[in-house]
Amino acid sequence: MKTKNNIATLIFSKNRPLQLDLLLNSFYLNCLQPCSTDIYVIYICDDQYKTSYSQLIKEQIKKERNNIYFIYEKDFQSFKSSFVYNIRNYEYIMFLVDDNIFTNKFDLSQIKSLLDYNLDAIGFSLRLGKNTNFCYPLNKKQEIPKVVEHNYVINFSSMYDLMNKGFFPELDFRVFAFDWTKSQLDFSYPLEISSSIYRIKDIRYLLENLRYKNPNELEAQLYANLHYFYGKPKLLSYYRSVAFCAPMNKVQNVAVNNRSNNMDMFSQESMLTMYERGFRINPIKFDRFVSNGCHQEVALYTMEEFEKYAL
Repeated sequence: MKTKNNIATLIFSKNRPLQLDLLLNSFYLNCLQPCSTDIYVIYICDDQYKTSYSQLIKEQIKKERNNIYFIYEKDFQSFKSSFVYNIRNYEYIMFLVDDNIFTNKFDLSQIKSLLDYNLDAIGFSLRLGKNTNFCYPLNKKQEIPKVVEHNYVINFSSMYDLMNKGFFPELDFRVFAFDWTKSQLDFSYPLEISSSIYRIKDIRYLLENLRYKNPNELEAQLYANLHYFYGKPKLLSYYRSVAFCAPMNKVQNVAVNNRSNNMDMFSQESMLTMYERGFRINPIKFDRFVSNGCHQEVALYTMEEFEKYAL
């Protein structure tokens, strides 16, 4: 396939049509250039979810989001082969997972320029910032690292557009750079698949040659090979994070120790019922939300909505 953009976005999804719908809608709400990336949704689902994924695809087509490509994992030889072939002609890659939620505006052109002018940076994290002082997986506070010098880039065209739209006074595109090799917990975890952007040339070899069968194994393998990137000790982010994961349920049995919410109203079965009955989560609900970490439990809907659509 001939690519239209130079950044590929990979979204990994399993049995979460309602949350995937929220992710896509929050991305288009907050990304200043949502059509400047080709989005590949790599999904797999149990039989009872197939109709809802088909409905989700129809709704995205109706919204004329022509830069989204849905790839059913079982149509390929493996999870790995379902996306490795498609990313070969891109310069950058953005990883997302289906329980991601975008909360604040972000500028893809600025991020690409920052990676171009900061070659000692391993990537750009959308989930980290000076607000992310809590590590959810380990259930503990984490220290915000010191700012280190970096080459700052201002995208004047985006600023002009924002000023015309009346957004500029409310936004903060200041860039936070820190040394991940000297940081703690989430800040020392620079290679991950739930909302970061990398140069493909930096990680292509790993994506093509590591052994992994699912997203959790991919992330584990990336972490195991961090020693190759000590020559790129910087990680970039915004001062205020623009995305987080809402771990409201668990859909895999690989990383059995991963924390998640266990309330029945947010189970994958309850969310499936709500999606089938026409409920959709409005991304405006999380507009300008400031998370305390890369992962944070949040109420995706009210008890009244749950009782109306799921019971």
